[in-house]
Amino acid sequence: MARLGARVGLDLPITRAVAALVDGEVSVHDALAALMARPLKEE
Repeated sequence: MARLGARVGLDLPITRAVAALVDGEVSVHDALAALMARPLKEE
């Protein structure tokens, strides 16, 4: 799903974070910190 989103230009930060966690690329702490550091915007 993360690759599909990237291919069509969608920003899917939660999906990318979960994929990185499953792949063992980041720790839970780092994934959460990255998500919380994102600027707020309207959905």
